[in-house]
Amino acid sequence: MESTFAHHPVQGIPKNSRKELLRTNIRTLIERTSLTRLEERKTIEENLKRITSLEIMDPEIEIYERERMDRIEEAKELLREVEETIDREMQLLIDHE
Repeated sequence: MESTFAHHPVQGIPKNSRKELLRTNIRTLIERTSLTRLEERKTIEENLKRITSLEIMDPEIEIYERERMDRIEEAKELLREVEETIDREMQLLIDHE
């Protein structure tokens, strides 16, 4: 997964700029996470509509359920990465203040 964060050495960056960089990175993380959750919710809703309106056979329901669980696991992993990145960014900010 390619990072969308600004990668700059923290040393030499004024304190206010470091804080703004951290805020920007956190906003980016929140936006990416929110978008992932929104896409996940839409996909689940679409699948539920298909299941209820088309009376999909049981094997297909299992496939959709497995795919949904895989996406949930991917979202959880993304959230773990978000939390780790925020922790690292915060520690960098604390270490250099």
